[in-house]
Formats: sequence, structure tokens, C-alpha cells
Amino acid sequence: MIRALKQYLKGAFDDGVYEDRDRTLRLACTVMMFEVLRADAETHPEEIRKVRQHVVRAFDLDEEEAEELMRQAEHEAEHAISLHEVIRAVNDAYLPEDKRDLIRMLWEVAYADGELDKYEEHTIRKLADWLYVPHRDFIRMKHEAEG
Repeated sequence: MIRALKQYLKGAFDDGVYEDRDRTLRLACTVMMFEVLRADAETHPEEIRKVRQHVVRAFDLDEEEAEELMRQAEHEAEHAISLHEVIRAVNDAYLPEDKRDLIRMLWEVAYADGELDKYEEHTIRKLADWLYVPHRDFIRMKHEAEG
């Protein structure tokens, strides 16, 4: 069972499986949003709406495409053993400014319910570290999302 799950997750982010690199990146970013959303004990409708809003705007998707991407990302986030493939996909393709934009989106998801949970902040900090986002940018994106 675990071996099959590892194989599935590896395939979900393997360049050979998805010809469309953009689709892989959209999935990776959306998985990260779900990681933040799941970090605290409660999932608020406002957080889901914020994820949907980011998916539609950032990736230029219609509502149906956004829903499908969100379903797949939620499944990946719930069943992932590791975020290594997600992080690698983003690190391999994104420029520093793209990573900052992603971190800002993660902060906005965390703040969507009106409060920042320490576990959400920890998750974003961890993701920012793995994406090699400097601490000053991590803090600047946090302040931008608060405003």
C-alpha cells in the first residue's frame, strides 16, 4: 500500500507523466496552499475561498478547472508522505520573485479566516525555508498579506 502511494505521488510530479510543466507547477503551488489550510485544526470556508481565488487568478483558470485542480491538490496534500517533489518542482522552475508571490499567497490563505494560527505560520516558515526565500522577504510578504 505505501509503495503504491509513493509511486502515485512520484508520478504526480514526474516530468514524464505530465507533459505540461505549468500543470505540475499549478498543482505544486496549490498543494502548498492546502498544507497551510490544513496546518491548524480548523478549515474555514474563507480559507477555501481564498485558495480558489488564488487558483483562478494566478493560474488563469475557469471555475471548473480550478475546482478540479483543488480536488487533486487536496488529495495530494492529505496523502503526501513528503513535500519533496512539490518543493523541487517549484525550486526548479520559479524565479525568486515568483517564490515571493507564492509565499504572499500562502500568507493570504492563513489570514483569510481573520486570525493567524501559530501552526499556519510555522508551515509557511518551513515552506519559505525550503524554497530558499530570505527571511526579510518572508516577513515582508507577511506584512503585505496582513494589510
